[in-house]
Amino acid sequence: MDVTSVLRCHDYHARPEPAALDLAQKKIEAQQLEIEELRKKLEELQAHRSAPPSPPPASSALPTSETARAVHDLWQCSSSALDPTQQQQLQQLLWENADSLTARDEDCKRTGLVQHSIDTGPAPPIRLRPYQLTLAKPQAAEEQIRNMVAARVIEPSDSPWAAPAVLVKKKDDSWRFCMDYQRLNAVTRKDSYPLPRIDNVFDCISGSKWFSSLDLRSGYWQVELAPDARHKTTFTIGQGLWQFCVMPFRLCNTPVTFERLMERVLSQVPKRHCIVYLDDLLVHTSDFEGAPCHLRKVFAAIHQAGLRLNPKKCQLFRRETAFLGHVVSAGGVATDPAKIAAVHDWPPPTNVSNLWSFLGLASYYHRSKKCRSKTRNSFTCRVGWWLGSGQSGLT
Repeated sequence: MDVTSVLRCHDYHARPEPAALDLAQKKIEAQQLEIEELRKKLEELQAHRSAPPSPPPASSALPTSETARAVHDLWQCSSSALDPTQQQQLQQLLWENADSLTARDEDCKRTGLVQHSIDTGPAPPIRLRPYQLTLAKPQAAEEQIRNMVAARVIEPSDSPWAAPAVLVKKKDDSWRFCMDYQRLNAVTRKDSYPLPRIDNVFDCISGSKWFSSLDLRSGYWQVELAPDARHKTTFTIGQGLWQFCVMPFRLCNTPVTFERLMERVLSQVPKRHCIVYLDDLLVHTSDFEGAPCHLRKVFAAIHQAGLRLNPKKCQLFRRETAFLGHVVSAGGVATDPAKIAAVHDWPPPTNVSNLWSFLGLASYYHRSKKCRSKTRNSFTCRVGWWLGSGQSGLT
């Protein structure tokens, strides 16, 4: 809008007085300011719709930058297929529960609901020699030790027990320890608490169309070891002794301890909408309207128990999601294609250890016709080779 048009609106002549000209100029500037304010509000609204949710002001534990990025990624991944109203509900859900999410072990707390015990009866301490690490691994092992001490996962030990440990590389090329607790497990009294059957777990989702999968951040490490059990978990990498303050992997009773804990934590959440298998949770509903309500109940129960979820492994409000190595959707349960490929590409077993590994993987996916076919083909091929070569069995 120019000065002339404004003057025309106020019935000024072609030769306006200076005062009239100033008045017209002020009106133009006011309109320009109004347009600029509207533009800024529009930009803020667009940014608000696409930005990651911030933690609630009342949150007692503000997310770290790493956690904030993980929550941002969770927001983008989960909101892409939602309409604006659904996106707003997702944002509000993350806003309310930001302090139940963490991407770092150092930020995890310990639940006060249970402690894991190790009953070895009258068995004497078992002390084993450490395994030899390759030249590339000592530095990685020392770094893992430092990180685990910083996260209050392990502490120095002077125990008469000692188990060897090895370093294995994870999918993201980071390292983790695997403790060899076979001898300890052999003298440990077994807990008979049952784990859910996988086939029964998947039978519960019939009729559901919306799915949210949740995963605890290093779930076992959020459960404390009983003080009188810690010295039995002592391990060595050749330098010093370390014992766990929290529940380690590869102990024979840790899965049932964790399953018992999670069933207790989620006891007030309707089982027809929430499945729990160890540290993996699936919230499922037939319509979107009920999904936020059930998720809030799960988040509240998790927070009350002092547990933390891993935003990097969560998926919210999905029509299809991965759960326990399968893909669940309104159409039912299908084996994850990547898992089928793992069975299909498995080389014929050459020894007993290889055979047991293959059997474990194939039997888990027995629901899949492709996996059952691969199992038969592998055995047929391998047995034929053994017979043809005169080999009498596995070594």
